[in-house]
Amino acid sequence: MAKRTVRQLSVYMRKHIVAIVLVFGFTVTIGAGVAFAATVTQSPLDPSYTRVGHAVDKPFVVRLGSSVASIGAISITPEIKGTWMYHSDMFGVIGAEFSPEQSFQPGTKYTVKLSGMKRQITGATPDTTMTFTTEEAPGVLAFSVPLEAGTVAADTQFKVTLNREGGSMKDMVLETQPATELSRKQSGDGYTWTPVALLPQGQKLTTILKDDKGHVLLERTMTVAAAPELVTGVQEADVTPDSAFDLVFKEDIDTAKSPKDMIAFDASGKGSWIDATTYRFVPEGLEPGKTYHYTIAKGVRTKAGGVLEEAITKSFDTRSRVVAASFSPNGREVSQARQVVHVTFNQPVDKKSAEQRFSVSAGQVQTVVWEGNTLKATVVNLGFQNTVTVSVAAGVKPASFGLESVSAQSHSFTTEVRTVRLAVPYYKQAYAQSCEAASVRMALAYRGIGSSDWDILQKFEYNPTHKNQEANTWDDPQKQFVGDVNGNQGKGTGWGVYAEPVAAAVRSYGRQASTHYGVSAQFLAQQLYDDRPVVLWGIWGTSAQIQTWTTPGGYTASGPFPMHVRLVVGVKGSIEQPLGFYVHDPITGSAYWSTAQLMANTQKAGPANQAVVVY
Repeated sequence: MAKRTVRQLSVYMRKHIVAIVLVFGFTVTIGAGVAFAATVTQSPLDPSYTRVGHAVDKPFVVRLGSSVASIGAISITPEIKGTWMYHSDMFGVIGAEFSPEQSFQPGTKYTVKLSGMKRQITGATPDTTMTFTTEEAPGVLAFSVPLEAGTVAADTQFKVTLNREGGSMKDMVLETQPATELSRKQSGDGYTWTPVALLPQGQKLTTILKDDKGHVLLERTMTVAAAPELVTGVQEADVTPDSAFDLVFKEDIDTAKSPKDMIAFDASGKGSWIDATTYRFVPEGLEPGKTYHYTIAKGVRTKAGGVLEEAITKSFDTRSRVVAASFSPNGREVSQARQVVHVTFNQPVDKKSAEQRFSVSAGQVQTVVWEGNTLKATVVNLGFQNTVTVSVAAGVKPASFGLESVSAQSHSFTTEVRTVRLAVPYYKQAYAQSCEAASVRMALAYRGIGSSDWDILQKFEYNPTHKNQEANTWDDPQKQFVGDVNGNQGKGTGWGVYAEPVAAAVRSYGRQASTHYGVSAQFLAQQLYDDRPVVLWGIWGTSAQIQTWTTPGGYTASGPFPMHVRLVVGVKGSIEQPLGFYVHDPITGSAYWSTAQLMANTQKAGPANQAVVVY
């Protein structure tokens, strides 16, 4: 039974050996494929990438040691903008590539993290973190401007020496603030930048060295030396051979690096540096009344490195002709009794020649003294209200260097105005029409005689009546007071009286009085200078109407309506040229009237242009 079983099995094996072999081979093949797929998709991740010295301008590429079905997220730190792209094959994702929008920072360590990954068979797998470091920027071995730069010359070159060549960062850029145009020259180990024009002199300047990716390698702030500045030059006018010809600069001048003929005068002479800031010129043969020039050349340098960008040309005038530069006193109404007249010349003069040509149109010269270039003459009794002219004739000689005057000069001033103001007391008129009586009352009071409007009115022959409007008749003002002293001129109930009755009233008090018609300003001024107040007729307001009427004696009388009388008590100005008068107005009070105002008022009175002088 056992043998049969063995024999049957042997037969069976012979019959089916091919099938068995085929099945076994297929099984082995399937197993090997499964094993290979498991190896590719399930073996540990072993990323490969450039870990050190990654080029800053190249994408970051990582190849995974085995594939994954998917990656949830990828991050890069420090953060930098860019895009990720996956690399895949038939088994899944096998790598990734990051392309930054801008280049990586040199010498920087970056961390890349892959998270949320899944395997084909086993599912989620732990996050993977990797780091890489970018290449170092070329090291700066030396920069021509030290860290503590201080002040640099205006034409300073900037040189940088690098510690290596090649690499992805080998093109250097030098920027300045404020912006300055520079030309660059490359050498084997670095660069040199030369200003196309001068650096901004006297200003702060910042230099910024960058690589061609814009990375700042170093920064320096310095002060550019200021351009040469002339703080003191030759005085511009009235220059004499004794004047200072020192040109003083603000900072030390580098004479060795400046142009050879850096300072030139068009006057004869010699110049030399007496110290680092001062150039002294000694002129020869200067001429009076002439203009000279001097030039400071372009390119003059200070020892600090400032450079004069454009030549400076200045001029000076030598002392010219003698002139009277100023006179005094000035203005109007200076004291006439005594004045010290000043004449100041523009330079020292020969005093004798000046005194011989000096004159004053009024007064007496008492003394002449000198104070520097000023002639001082004491003059007395110049006269009131006088225009005084001070003159200097041509031919005044200079004391030494200069030219004598060729033109006469003069100056005028006006002396004070004499004022006469009598101490006449002021009284208001007691009645509506008693201005004549009030004026006489004030004039008598000045002579020590007291009275009243009413008493004086009686002296005028006071017999009040109203005007007969129908017959146009009224009393005679040359003989008595016309109308009621409390009447109204416009209504014809009261008016006034003329000069003759007023003068008679004054005489009745024991004083002298005279009557005058058509008086002038000079007449009034003379009376006041003679200590005589004047009763003066005029009008009330600015205009009046001249009316006529018939007197009881058959005469024709006329006068202004409205009429008014005032007392003139003072004058400002000379008899020949009075400027104005002081007036006691019995209604409005005391006031100053210009001559034109007062004369116009009395002239408008027509037949009443009269006056009574009280002695």
